[in-house]
Amino acid sequence: MCHRRTWHDFCRSAGVDRADFSAPLIPVLRSANLHQQALETVSATTKVAIEHLGFSETIGDPTIILDYLRGAVTTDLHEGQWREKWLNVIAWAGGFRPGDESAGRAFLDALRAKTSSL
Repeated sequence: MCHRRTWHDFCRSAGVDRADFSAPLIPVLRSANLHQQALETVSATTKVAIEHLGFSETIGDPTIILDYLRGAVTTDLHEGQWREKWLNVIAWAGGFRPGDESAGRAFLDALRAKTSSL
């Protein structure tokens, strides 16, 4: 997916011709076994998406997201709480207030204000 950089390009390469949605792809989770070239592709895709959205922070160590989700697995969360967790990590991956556990909803508000999508 990261080689495509936008949902439009990804959908077209997957054979979906009517994809008119040009939002950037934002890698949220990544394999722990990526080779250097793949890591560079993921990083470049993330950077382009963050710049497109107009944010500037980066998560730094991407294992923070995985650790955050792993920690949540050991708790008894309901569907709404999981939604909040996922919104947070999507926000963090998108360069919006990394590490802030209230970033998810604020990220959606910021995207609405910018009329951006991902």
